[in-house]
Amino acid sequence: MPVYRMTVTTRFPGGSGAGTNTWHFRTTDVPVFGAPSPADIVKGFYQTLQSNLGAPYFFSWDGSLQEVLTTDPQLVAVQEGWTLQGSAGGNADSGPAGVGMCITWRTSVATKSGRGRTFLAPLPIGWYESNGTLTDSILTTIRGAAAHVVDLSVADGNGGICIVSKKDAIARDIIGSTINDQVAYLSSRRN
Repeated sequence: MPVYRMTVTTRFPGGSGAGTNTWHFRTTDVPVFGAPSPADIVKGFYQTLQSNLGAPYFFSWDGSLQEVLTTDPQLVAVQEGWTLQGSAGGNADSGPAGVGMCITWRTSVATKSGRGRTFLAPLPIGWYESNGTLTDSILTTIRGAAAHVVDLSVADGNGGICIVSKKDAIARDIIGSTINDQVAYLSSRRN
C-alpha cells in the first residue's frame, strides 16, 4: 500500500509568521479516497483549531501529495486543496514565537521511530493559564480533536494516518495521541 506525504502550511501572527505540519498516510488509491479520506481527517483536525483561533491564523493545503518510502515514486494528481482561517472572536494575538503545544501521535511500537509529533506554535495568549500551562477548555478541545483523528483513521478501511520511520523505511498507523498540559518549545533543526 503506498504512503503519501501531505504538508499543511500554518500562518500566524508573530514570530516567523509561517510554518508547516507534515502528515503521512497510507491508502489503497489516492485519486479515489474513501470517506472520510485521510486528507479530510486532517482537515477536520484543523477545522477544530480554526473555530478557536482569531482571524490572523490560517491553515492551508495546496492539494499536492508526494509518495514516500519508494525509490520510484508515482506522480500524484493534485487534489482539491483548502484554506481555513481562524473564525473565533478574540484570540487574535500571539504568545511567544516557537512556544505552544505538542501532540504526540503513538503507534503500536513504543520507540522513538514509533512516535510522531505535531507542533502548534505560537498560540494565542488566551490559550494559556496564568501559570503558563494550557487552559482546560483548549486542552479538552484539542485532545478531543486528536482523539477524533485517531478514531477516524483507525476506522478507515481505505488507509490510515501513519508515522513514517525513515530509519526503518516503515509506515505505522497511529493508534493514540497524547497532549501534555505544558508548553512545548519548537527548536530549530538547523545545525
